[in-house]
Amino acid sequence: AIDSQLIRLGGKVLTFIIVSWILLNAADSIGIPVTPLMAGLGAGGLALALGIALCSGGCAPILPSLPSTPSLSRLTDSNLFKPFRLDIAQGNYLTSDTVERVRPGMRRQDVRFVLGSPLLLDPFHPNRWDYIFRFQRGTGESVTRRVTIHFDGDRVERIEADALPGRDEANDPALPRNRRS
Repeated sequence: AIDSQLIRLGGKVLTFIIVSWILLNAADSIGIPVTPLMAGLGAGGLALALGIALCSGGCAPILPSLPSTPSLSRLTDSNLFKPFRLDIAQGNYLTSDTVERVRPGMRRQDVRFVLGSPLLLDPFHPNRWDYIFRFQRGTGESVTRRVTIHFDGDRVERIEADALPGRDEANDPALPRNRRS
């Protein structure tokens, strides 16, 4: 009875050691330095780390050197250790439908009612309102759009605008996600 229990216990310990050895070698092959991690677990971890290093290294040194740059770049190139970056929308999101409602001859207050307050009021060009919209995704790609309204006194003289999407087009890369249908 005791012999069969010892055999089962030995089998479980051997299975644990083999599975641990396979997993730690796999982690070490992708550049994760497992020996220092195991050594940080205390005396048992240090013993396990030294045992794994001796068994898996063969003629290699007991403590592996720091991983080379390619193995570290494999980890940093994956999305595993990259922080989440927010999408950032700044300015006035305008569509072509909205800008088409502004016509030459409209008053400033009517333009402000239709388009909202301009992002830039240039003190050196008081007869020009700039509506700028910039949308930057967390991936780094960005979209910038500009609409400029020129006034003659209190009335719209002309409108300059970049290519703008129609009303909340679903394929517009700058459309904030909360406004997509």
